[in-house]
Amino acid sequence: MTRQPFSPPSRKLPGWFYESKPAQEIITKAFVQASRERAIEFILKALELRFDPDEVRQLTARIAGIKDVQRLKQLHCAAIQASDLEEFRRLLDDMTTV
Repeated sequence: MTRQPFSPPSRKLPGWFYESKPAQEIITKAFVQASRERAIEFILKALELRFDPDEVRQLTARIAGIKDVQRLKQLHCAAIQASDLEEFRRLLDDMTTV
């Protein structure tokens, strides 16, 4: 995963924060984790709205196992665009075997 330059949240933080590398890393990891969890939530919701929820639940662990947020974003697009659940499974297979 490529490291993105640090971008602080929209509200102003204390000056020491901008000089503290550990503080920046903690906040950045929290943002990435929140983004990852949100992406997983969106993927599952999109699939459940389009396909049989029982079949979708079988994929939950595999989807949740993906750590890369960019891959999750690609998978979210696939969840919306796939013509059927089998096509989505093939895309998921491709992403998890790479």
